[in-house]
Amino acid sequence: MESMYFWLVYFGIQGAVVGSFLNVVVERLPRGKSLMGRSKCDGCGRKLGYVELIPIFSYLFLGGKSKCCKKKLSIRYSIVEASTALIFLIITYFYMINVQMVTITAWGGILSILLMAATTVAITLIDFEHHIIPDSLQIVFFAGVISLTYFESNLSPLRVGQASLVSLPILLLYLATKGKGMGYGDIKLAFSLGMWLGLLNGFVGLYFGFIIGATYGIALMMMKRAGRKSHIAFGPFLLFGAWLSFAFGDHVLRLFF
Repeated sequence: MESMYFWLVYFGIQGAVVGSFLNVVVERLPRGKSLMGRSKCDGCGRKLGYVELIPIFSYLFLGGKSKCCKKKLSIRYSIVEASTALIFLIITYFYMINVQMVTITAWGGILSILLMAATTVAITLIDFEHHIIPDSLQIVFFAGVISLTYFESNLSPLRVGQASLVSLPILLLYLATKGKGMGYGDIKLAFSLGMWLGLLNGFVGLYFGFIIGATYGIALMMMKRAGRKSHIAFGPFLLFGAWLSFAFGDHVLRLFF
């Protein structure tokens, strides 16, 4: 039990650190900026000190204002850091209580899932804000998927065929709407989700994604914040549906059959 607490604390801290880096990715990647180099103050452009870069706590220490020019800091940075830390904690907890023995294979699986979770956060924020899914993040997510399927002994040509079938509905929608209803990035993302979840769970994930995305779109239209022709990022809903299927897909399939 003490070992579990140690790893929960460890991965929780790592999640906050990763969340801090994700803020940099979300801010710079869509604008074509380098991810290298220390972050700067949004107000005056001064390079931030190390104390100002401590995840979550730096915002509290500074009272929500920049140390140099007193500009109000965005709470989003701390929310992303805290959310990523919480996601890492949840994944670590449930993964560790479901494995009988922590082996190299188990470590490979958990690190793969954490990589996918971190990439999910970045893709979600970027797609919502810019309506794009950068190829670099697609590659990182797909690498996490391949790594996970390898450690779970699911990597096979059959899996590739299943992934192709899962992405087929998105491809057909893309062709039917001439790219206006779905983006090409959604097709690539759906293929990765099919590789991750397999055929049946992949379709369950698509179903969840469509339901949640449609509900979100209807809610926006009811609040008059979007119209019938408004473009709504679908990648985040694909990912959310996939994570729901990863957690509950087997239960849904048992109920269905």
